Amino acid sequence: MTLCITVCMWMICLRTHDTLKELFTRIHDLLETFERAKDLEVETQQEQIHDLLEKIESYKEESRVKFADLEVETDSHQEQIHDLHQELRKDTYHVIGLKNKNNTMTKQLEALQSWVDLYRKKRGI
Repeated sequence: MTLCITVCMWMICLRTHDTLKELFTRIHDLLETFERAKDLEVETQQEQIHDLLEKIESYKEESRVKFADLEVETDSHQEQIHDLHQELRKDTYHVIGLKNKNNTMTKQLEALQSWVDLYRKKRGI
């Protein structure tokens, strides 16, 4: 009977040992799987960060190109404004010249009118 109990105890111990060994093996495998998943997640995040940095650089380059185009366009507009200002200045001088001619002609007409008035007065007309 003691032999039977001893054998049963050994069998229980062996089963418990095998079960514990299997349990620890599974826990170890789960930890390894978790570590690999964590490494993959970190690697995926690093790839995403790298992709985002590339997009940022791309946007920076597009911005530089657009800014350069705007500078060229602004320079062109400034040249057009300068040309229009020059034309306006020429037109202003032309108007001033016409105004001076008009003033001169008005003075000449006034002088002629006074001469005509004087002539009429002398003639009695």
